[in-house]
Amino acid sequence: MPKDKLPTLRRLARDAERDRAIALERARQERRNQESQAQSLQEMLTQYRQEQVSKNGQAVSSRQLAIFQRFYGRVSNTLVGHGQHVEQLREREEESEKRWQAAYRQHKAISRLQENREREQKRLTLRKERRNSIFRRWTMLNTTDKEQGN
Repeated sequence: MPKDKLPTLRRLARDAERDRAIALERARQERRNQESQAQSLQEMLTQYRQEQVSKNGQAVSSRQLAIFQRFYGRVSNTLVGHGQHVEQLREREEESEKRWQAAYRQHKAISRLQENREREQKRLTLRKERRNSIFRRWTMLNTTDKEQGN
């Protein structure tokens, strides 16, 4: 892989990781919102039921009882459906987290590769400079020795 493409790959991996992180946060927020709605619906149902139970001493017509049972059944069914929806959101969130983790690992691997290449390039440059410096000193010493000998 040519060295000039590595920074581009690193940037693309970083962007992909950021996009996955944003998608993960959106999935988490959607799940939290739906869980909050389900909890509110459950609290409303519980409160409504308690109100109906507190009327226990009062005479309740069969019509009122039928309305209560129908309402309670509908809300209960809605809660079940909502619970299933929240579970699907949780699964999507887990998938999104896995995709983010994969993008994160890929970004880190490319970053490490680029850092290692940069370190190696610096090491090679220093080695080359040392060799050139040693060669110049050797040339200077040998040139001076030859001039003195002649």
